Amino acid sequence: LSKNAEKLSVADVIDSLEGLENYEGCFFGVKNCINDKQCAMHKTWLETREALFKTLHNTSLYDLGKDIVIKF
Repeated sequence: LSKNAEKLSVADVIDSLEGLENYEGCFFGVKNCINDKQCAMHKTWLETREALFKTLHNTSLYDLGKDIVIKF
């Protein structure tokens, strides 16, 4: 990893491993799911995806591990 864990977001890791574009399309995989021709999940997935992306971008690797206690 080339960045400090405090500066490396979960989104950075996902994007480098598989790409965030996997989460950008239609929930059902409909190719032409757009505003005037929406699938049944369009609005719900749009709102959920925005919240997910916000969380992924605002959560660092440091955040994920800071409260982990390892006992030997």
